[in-house]
Amino acid sequence: MKRYEIKFDISEYNMFKIIRDYKLKHLYPQRTIQSFYFDTIDYNYFIESEEGQTPRKKIRLRTYNNKKIYSLEIKFTNAYHRKKIVIKNFAYNYNNLLLQLKKLNINELIHPKLLVSYRRYYFSSTIGRVTIDKNINYQKINNNLKTSSGKINDHKTILELKINENNFDKFKALKFFNFQESRNSKYCNGINLFKKMY
Repeated sequence: MKRYEIKFDISEYNMFKIIRDYKLKHLYPQRTIQSFYFDTIDYNYFIESEEGQTPRKKIRLRTYNNKKIYSLEIKFTNAYHRKKIVIKNFAYNYNNLLLQLKKLNINELIHPKLLVSYRRYYFSSTIGRVTIDKNINYQKINNNLKTSSGKINDHKTILELKINENNFDKFKALKFFNFQESRNSKYCNGINLFKKMY
């Protein structure tokens, strides 16, 4: 089954009005997500994402509600769909990460670059699963995943429609929400904000 994702920047809208108007139904309790992003020393993943190159990938550790239980996630983006590999309960240390990636034929030397934290709300709709992310902030990190910078707050609110189906109709999805589609990578947004500051 192919996975499709469409993102919308709804920062200028009232989130609760959108939930009501589009009849979004709560799926799970909201929770805090922390994503630890990795990249090459020259930020190749960042550059590929900024330029919209395909195929490309992102590598991150993710944890929920500030627990030290990690999932390793590798997202592959192709021209028309995405694939995600998730390894749950991943025991992180730097060498273990590189060994696991080699098993997946990923041989680049990567390092922790950025911690992205945010609040996520989960919904279902008549067209697919929906998440809304708020209170997004960024911090730089070292190889031990310890923060090595101050926190930068991002005031965006991002709605994402996630659809798993083979016969995906993007026009139907865009017509349903009637917002402007937005290419929106939290990792890239965070790196760009740090570049502006320093």
